[in-house]
Amino acid sequence: MDEEFRGDLTLLEAAGNDLKESLELYRELAALTDKTYLYANSMQTPQRKIPFPNGETFVRWMQCLPMYEKEYEAFEGHLEEMKQGIFPKEEEPDESAEPLKEGKFRLLSKNCETFRVEKGASVFSDYTSPIQNLIPEITGLTGIRFGLGESIQTGVTVKIELEEDSMVLLGYMNS
Repeated sequence: MDEEFRGDLTLLEAAGNDLKESLELYRELAALTDKTYLYANSMQTPQRKIPFPNGETFVRWMQCLPMYEKEYEAFEGHLEEMKQGIFPKEEEPDESAEPLKEGKFRLLSKNCETFRVEKGASVFSDYTSPIQNLIPEITGLTGIRFGLGESIQTGVTVKIELEEDSMVLLGYMNS
């Protein structure tokens, strides 16, 4: 959550309303298709991951409904806790963890830039999306960021030149 919104639960309350409406519509879908439509998934195998792992267990839309209801109940429960002033606690850093050693590299992509990986640093060059939490092992390393807009519109290729054989850590996030 952006620092400017910390303690402001209006966005979460609005999201809760949207989530509730979505759940109600899903209940209608599940009821309409319960006896007439098979397969809430396209792959009926244990390897399937969407909408839930194990395509053999979640075959019909109705079988997925309890999972969505549980998710909504958890959201509402956590929102109620936050309204009472009970917020998630930040994890204490593991002092025994060794920081990762940074490999030297040269950034070749002109549409990208480097930044110091730390709490509060934005992961995109054209959109405020600050890092909320990270493990001590990567704090202080050099990250590479690019424009969110460009990545959505055309995709982004990140090219680097390493001075020596190195491991490259790729980070993914929900934005």
